[in-house]
Amino acid sequence: MSTRAVYTFANFKDWKSKDFHLYVHQDGYPEGAAQYFEDMVYFANLSEPQGDLVSSFIYVIKENFKLNPIPQANRLDAGDLEWGYTLTEEGNVTVHRIKNGTETQHWSGSLDQFLNKYL
Repeated sequence: MSTRAVYTFANFKDWKSKDFHLYVHQDGYPEGAAQYFEDMVYFANLSEPQGDLVSSFIYVIKENFKLNPIPQANRLDAGDLEWGYTLTEEGNVTVHRIKNGTETQHWSGSLDQFLNKYL
């Protein structure tokens, strides 16, 4: 599926607490995002020393899903977005539906709750 989404990693210390945005052009529905996040956590837990989640996300998007995540200077730079996900270092996820450059909150909770709901 070619559902476009932006993934924002907010306040991660390893990334100098700046928001980091990645555009992914495929499988941006919540079920696809949950699979990306589940693989990200799995890979981060395997890494020695334990890897940071942002690097793990980039790795699994490239290696497991054969996609190219594209860094964005601003969250809504890509004009064809349908979904937006924000993950905080504290493990909270906010999901937004995006239409014509406007975000509407769709869901919010912990990463574990998100995975339980959408996997």
